[in-house]
Amino acid sequence: MSDFPPKRSVRYTIFSLGCLYLLIAAPDLISRGLILFHLSNEIIYPRMMLAGLGADICIAAIKTVFLIIVSLVSGKRLLLFLLFFVLQIFSSMLAYASYQYAIINLRLIPFKNITNYGGDALRDHLYFKGLMTELFRIDLLYIVVLPLLVSVLLARFWSAWTGSGRRLKLTGLVLLLLLAVTGNGMKWSFDVVRFIGSPIVSHYIYYWVEEPYDRSVLNHKAPEDIDPIRQIFEHGPPTFSRPQLDYQPNIIIVTLESYRANENSVYGGEPGITPNFHDLAPEGTLFTNIFHNGCCTPSGMLAILCSQQPQIEHITVNQTYMPVVCMSDYFHAKGYETAWVNAMGAGSDRFGAFHRFHKVNKIVDGFRFPEDAESLGWSYSDEELIKMANKTLNELKTPFYLHIQTQTSHTPFFIPDGYGIKLHPNDKYNRFLNSLRYVDEHALGFVKKVLKSPVGRRSIIILTADHGIPFMAFRNKKNWDNECKYGHIPLLMIFPEGFDHLPQKVGSLGSQIDIFPTLLDALGEKYPDITAGHSLFAPRDSPRFAYITEGPKEVLITEQFIWKVKPVPSLTTLDNKAYDGKRADFLYWKTRLPLLKQFNLSLIGLKNPEEKGRLIESLFLN
Repeated sequence: MSDFPPKRSVRYTIFSLGCLYLLIAAPDLISRGLILFHLSNEIIYPRMMLAGLGADICIAAIKTVFLIIVSLVSGKRLLLFLLFFVLQIFSSMLAYASYQYAIINLRLIPFKNITNYGGDALRDHLYFKGLMTELFRIDLLYIVVLPLLVSVLLARFWSAWTGSGRRLKLTGLVLLLLLAVTGNGMKWSFDVVRFIGSPIVSHYIYYWVEEPYDRSVLNHKAPEDIDPIRQIFEHGPPTFSRPQLDYQPNIIIVTLESYRANENSVYGGEPGITPNFHDLAPEGTLFTNIFHNGCCTPSGMLAILCSQQPQIEHITVNQTYMPVVCMSDYFHAKGYETAWVNAMGAGSDRFGAFHRFHKVNKIVDGFRFPEDAESLGWSYSDEELIKMANKTLNELKTPFYLHIQTQTSHTPFFIPDGYGIKLHPNDKYNRFLNSLRYVDEHALGFVKKVLKSPVGRRSIIILTADHGIPFMAFRNKKNWDNECKYGHIPLLMIFPEGFDHLPQKVGSLGSQIDIFPTLLDALGEKYPDITAGHSLFAPRDSPRFAYITEGPKEVLITEQFIWKVKPVPSLTTLDNKAYDGKRADFLYWKTRLPLLKQFNLSLIGLKNPEEKGRLIESLFLN
């Protein structure tokens, strides 16, 4: 066999390379089409599919370019054939494994975090749940056998380009690189996640990506000396009896991006930044002494929605299948329709998979937004978000649980052109203040309108921040330590008629992990034993605290002192005065803080994912 077939024309060379390209792309394109067909009732939006299609186009072009380079360097036709079929077999089997995994698990293999898997977990995900599950389905013929068979039958056509000259091959290489750039550009054009770098992978894969479930959580055993910390997690009976209502109140929770308390006039900030929050405060119960549990949205969401200390190892919202009870689980079990509205792609931080696992029926993310919606910062603007939230609210059947997650006030604080005014000489801080104004105008203006509606008058509305923000804190005269200013967040709960017994202001020290238990306490419900927080209404025998981590920082705030554990240890009062480390209340926490992490992990370790349904069901037996 000679090294090359006879030379061909330019047109035939392009035709041959086109055949090669389509054969390489075929397994991914076929599997994508089958996934769309079988999961047509799942969370699949055309723009998400187009974003993934762009990535497939790009990857197939890169593979074809690789074969051209091999031909230019080696010139061995037999080697090229061998590489092509090895590449085709590998790609086909991987596409089939992804397809099987998607059909069975409603998500694709989490390639982004594949390096985190141990050998057993990797075999479990790729082998048992993927490739070998119902191996001999007819779809195996479509995704694997058909492309390989066509590749053999059309070998004469897709390999004809190898007989072309170097110049023609280089021309084909350039055209394919342009196709790769076009595909990648197409991916970003249809992707709603702004300003976030990621590898060139299918957005469909990115949408369903998850951290692997770490089975060591289930096997965790508490230290023998855990009893000193046990009292902190003891949950007493509800403080209040169930309100006498002839309906189940809707739950609307609005988490405001980076919306810390320092700039809020209700909490001592200068007026003019948060006028709508100021107007809403007298309508409900204002909690004045609440702190975040971590610096990032995944940490805040896990703390708010699931009452879990997010900074503890293995415990993060990215750990999608962690067996805990979240608000959406709880109210779904009560018969509520559940929904989440967010302007980004739900693949961001794996929130889509997290909310699906925790019984959110309706997910409205950036792929649902109109194509002409205003893009601002990391995603669509909060003005567009509120339009979608209002539309979703009107579509939900009562009772419902609705979580609205804002985004515009995320750093670097984008605002619409012409919106900003001069509020502070520091440019970054001025942008931050204006972004808070923008969020207050749209998100909290929306809440004011909802309160006047029949639906709003039968709803409990919770307003809080996903986290504070660790930079300059002006416009507030509180003589607090900076860590307290950074982490202090607002919390306002607005209740309908029938909850008149609740106080208008609560000064109990707490954090985001206490929000879920506080809500259930107001409803006269017992909250799950695996929650880390406590009701802010209820009296406590053990000390109240807020435990915060921000990257390398670790801070414990109590009613007497603030203990900066890391990176530079210090012990002061909240207003920066020295505190005696020999006092009994500090020694109480000095021995218990290490156990705090262990005990919370142990509570979760008692439950495995299969028992999650029984756990939720057991909450309603009494």
